[in-house]
Amino acid sequence: MVTVSAFKDGSAALRENPILFVAGLLLGAVSQLQYVDHLIESPLLSAGVSLVWLIVFPLVLGGFIGTAQAAIEGFDPPLTQFFIEARTHYFPLLLATVLYVPQEIVS
Repeated sequence: MVTVSAFKDGSAALRENPILFVAGLLLGAVSQLQYVDHLIESPLLSAGVSLVWLIVFPLVLGGFIGTAQAAIEGFDPPLTQFFIEARTHYFPLLLATVLYVPQEIVS
């Protein structure tokens, strides 16, 4: 029953805050940029795409987490709240991303 309750909270948060849906789509799109190098076979482009992912991913994820938490708690956060939360959580998530990426490359 906990799972059903979580889905109800999540769907209510998505209905009330469509920015969460857009942020989820953006996270999905940015995470797929890693496959661009297979299509173009340019090391320079691959490095650029990886750098964009490294910068954008923690920013969007931080805004997503903060806005989702506020929506689940019953607040109606404005769009500016997304960017405030993104800025608040950016550096810890950037550090976690920087520490995680080399681990994925090695394994």
